[in-house]
Amino acid sequence: MYDRFEQIIFDAQVSAAIVGDLATHEFMLADLVGPIPQVLFGRGFVFVGVVGAVDGVLRVAFATELDSASIDAIAHGWAEYHAVILAKSSADSQNLVQPTKDDSVAWCERLYWLPDTRDA
Repeated sequence: MYDRFEQIIFDAQVSAAIVGDLATHEFMLADLVGPIPQVLFGRGFVFVGVVGAVDGVLRVAFATELDSASIDAIAHGWAEYHAVILAKSSADSQNLVQPTKDDSVAWCERLYWLPDTRDA
């Protein structure tokens, strides 16, 4: 059985760990591909929770109670994080192999001009 943090991570198409300083309302979202960079904890950040999009629905699990200012800051961070992910995905899709040109359009035009023998 997974805990609530793991469940969001495993179910989500896009997810991130939330780390931050609760006193200053400074938060960062860390990609979960690898371990959370230790430099963030050196800045006084602590683990706050996880956030993820599961079938287009935002899911979060917090390790502690948060005030509305913290939640607002995390929501803003999620929007920025998601924008970066989408931009990277868009840039990657530009490098896809383009389909080669073939003669299918010409073939369809020739097919259209054939006489219709169904009425004969």
